[in-house]
Amino acid sequence: MKNDPDDVYDAVLKAIEGEAVPEADTFTIRRFAELVDERQALRDALDADGPILREPVVSPRGDVVGERVVAHPALSALRAIDRALEAVSASLGLSPAARRRMKADLSDLGEVFA
Repeated sequence: MKNDPDDVYDAVLKAIEGEAVPEADTFTIRRFAELVDERQALRDALDADGPILREPVVSPRGDVVGERVVAHPALSALRAIDRALEAVSASLGLSPAARRRMKADLSDLGEVFA
């Protein structure tokens, strides 16, 4: 299943509906949508190929002399995208922990300006 970045973008805007979304945050929301799209492409590759690949072992003369088992390169890319998604999600307050942290940060501001 492919996620259209525009659909993800719209879903994030809907999730934070009622919140003031500064113009500058639209870049972060767009980045989140693009990361979701990239993640889905990697998942599709893993679903199609499996997490383990076999690649040929070639002799110095160019003959295929066997094969070796390797992890799919999409696995490490997926982990990197997941880390980026966690960071962007937190900055947008898209997890309960991030929302608690943001609320705490805002209450700290209230004390400063009280």
